[in-house]
Amino acid sequence: MGHWISDTGVAFDHVELKFYKNGVLLPLSISNVKGQVYPIIYVGDNAILDVAFRSFSYNAPVGYEEIMLEQTIL
Repeated sequence: MGHWISDTGVAFDHVELKFYKNGVLLPLSISNVKGQVYPIIYVGDNAILDVAFRSFSYNAPVGYEEIMLEQTIL
């Protein structure tokens, strides 16, 4: 995928993982994701990572919302 500077998006709907660059869907997705999913971000040595999960630069795709934490009701 190379070097991404900013405005990278990821959308997950419990089945498919989609990637966006500057609000445009990339022709790269991961299908049939099953089981528990644990988001992780990795950067190499001397890297700086700025992450924002609110105040999107672009609107979320239709049907998607901000990250929601799992909660036990009972």
